[in-house]
Amino acid sequence: MSELKIIKSENKELRKKLNKDDRNFMMEVGYYLDRYQLSSFEYSDIMNQILRDVISKSDKDKILWDTIENPAEYCDQFLIGKVKKSKSFKEEIILMLILFTTLTSLYVLMMNFTTSIPEVYVKEGTFVLTIGMSIKVLSIQLFSLVPIIIIRNKPFDQNRYKVSFLSVQVLSLFFALLLGSIMEYSFVVNVDKYLIYGIVLIGMTILSIKRKLI
Repeated sequence: MSELKIIKSENKELRKKLNKDDRNFMMEVGYYLDRYQLSSFEYSDIMNQILRDVISKSDKDKILWDTIENPAEYCDQFLIGKVKKSKSFKEEIILMLILFTTLTSLYVLMMNFTTSIPEVYVKEGTFVLTIGMSIKVLSIQLFSLVPIIIIRNKPFDQNRYKVSFLSVQVLSLFFALLLGSIMEYSFVVNVDKYLIYGIVLIGMTILSIKRKLI
């Protein structure tokens, strides 16, 4: 077994020693570490060091949120010499567009193969793309990205772990999906099948490479 697998396995066992609140705290630590240019081994090794340290400092009467007064400064002690990730606004926009295009193409494939699209819109050698599909993909993408942006700008916010059955974010997603359903066939285009296949293949390749690099 490789050293990385051993550390990951050890981290898993160390997490089991924490209560729910402390595991949430460590999840925030993970988000914070992800800001830095760390290899898989470096990430797991630093997480291992932090897990061991917080467990040694654990207090049965207090949770980590109260024990660690300044979580960011605490984590920085383990990140000395590490460089933060730096992506320009232009890079962020391009990545979001690639993600949106790829997800939309995947959704087009799924919808054309698994649902009954009215024959009036179907043309040989093409897939049907509707405005509703685009709205749904965009709303789900934003629903996934907004929390990441919030976490990035406001790390170690314990309030986000409080259960809320209704939130602005959830309501926004609901109405966006509803709008997509209502407008489903208000605008329809036929896209060449091979173009969709190509976009999916190229998009997934770019995103996979990008994920390994960041």
